[in-house]
Amino acid sequence: MRISLAKEDLWRQFNEFTNEMIITKNGRNLFPCLEFKVEDLSPFEFYTFTLQIDRIDSNRHKFQGGEWSSNGPGEPCGPSRVVWHPSGVKSGADWMKRDVCFDRIKLTNNVGVTDPNHIVLHSMHKYAPTLSVYQYSTCDPNFEGLATPVFQRTFGSAAFVAVTAYQNNNVKNLKVEKNKYARGFRNERKRSSSSPETPENSAKMMPQNPEEALQMQQPWCTFPYPPSVIPGYNYPYYGYGC
Repeated sequence: MRISLAKEDLWRQFNEFTNEMIITKNGRNLFPCLEFKVEDLSPFEFYTFTLQIDRIDSNRHKFQGGEWSSNGPGEPCGPSRVVWHPSGVKSGADWMKRDVCFDRIKLTNNVGVTDPNHIVLHSMHKYAPTLSVYQYSTCDPNFEGLATPVFQRTFGSAAFVAVTAYQNNNVKNLKVEKNKYARGFRNERKRSSSSPETPENSAKMMPQNPEEALQMQQPWCTFPYPPSVIPGYNYPYYGYGC
C-alpha cells in the first residue's frame, strides 16, 4: 500500500517557517487538517485507520531571533492518545474513494480532558502525526477477529511546534491567508481600511482579530456517528499524550 500526506504543497509552505499549532483548554482544530491519500489497498480486504501525535524529540523549544531552537529538556512524555477513524472498518475499495481525514481531532493542554478526539500536548514541544492501518480478516463478517497492523508511519513533513499563541508572524499570516474559515477577517480588514469606523460597522466585524479568526477551523467530518468501537481489538491505553 501507498499512503501519502494530502495537500503536501500546503504543508511545505508552512514547513518553510517551522509550522505551529495552537493548543487551548477547550481544544483547537489543526490547520492544515490531517488528510491522507491512500492507494494500493486490497479492494476486498477490510481496514481501519488510527492516528496519534507523537513527540519527535525530548527538548523544549523557543522562538528567538526569528527562528526556533532547543531550550533545554522537555516535559516528561506519556503515552500518546490513539484516535480511531470514525468510519470504523471499511473495505479497501471504500477507503480509496476519497482522502482519509481526521478533522475531528483537536489539540488541548487540558490534561483532564476525556473526549477521545482531544489530544493533550505540551506547549513549546515538537510533534508529528503517526498514522497506523489495521487489517481484518474477510472471513469474519462481524470483524470479531483480532486486527493485524499492516502499516505505520510518522509523517515528518507534517511536524509542528505546539504553542498557546503564534510565535512567528509568518506562520500566523499564512494561516489567515490559506484557511478559508479565516478569510472573513482578511476581507473585513480590507473593508475597514477603506471606510470610517463607526460603532455600527465595528460591531459587524466578526472576527475582529487573527486569533479569533483562526478559531474558525475546519468543520467536523460529516459522519452521523461518534468514533467507532472496533470489536475484537485490544485497544491501546487511552491516556493523554505529551
